[in-house]
Amino acid sequence: KGLSLQGCEGLRLDSDKLVIPMMRGGYLQSLQTITPAGEKKYRAGCPVTGATFEIQRPAATLTCFAEGFATGLAIFQCVTDARVVVCFDAGNLVRVAEAAKPHGLTVVCADNDWHGSTNTGVDKGQKAADLMRCGLSYPKDIEGTDWADALKEWGSTARVKVEVMRGAKFVAAP
Repeated sequence: KGLSLQGCEGLRLDSDKLVIPMMRGGYLQSLQTITPAGEKKYRAGCPVTGATFEIQRPAATLTCFAEGFATGLAIFQCVTDARVVVCFDAGNLVRVAEAAKPHGLTVVCADNDWHGSTNTGVDKGQKAADLMRCGLSYPKDIEGTDWADALKEWGSTARVKVEVMRGAKFVAAP
């Protein structure tokens, strides 16, 4: 999706496929591969429920929970004071939120699946945000559906940052 390698530490290549570790509780739970054409697959027979890939940043002041890897990478590259928790899909975003105990400035960065009869990204994103008592942000007025698409269409890292931050909310420690 035209993103740089910033934030790709810990990833591997298998032939021409990007390999993303899916972690849960500090352990490798599964793998996701993404082809150059954007085809995504999970490792056969391995559970994905509750798994994440975290793109860490020292001294981050904001935690963003993102649906997919490209979305998370775009956010990380635009919001320079954020750490990003990649949840891999909308359903898993809710599963991750059920177990998460965020504190500080937090936002769910949902996809805007406005093309269909239902908007799964925004619906699941709102449910995850409600579970974590944090804010919700999703790209509006774009042809695509996610934050990587928004960055490409808007051509502005500053605009992505402003829109993501607009949804951020402070969550008190439990």
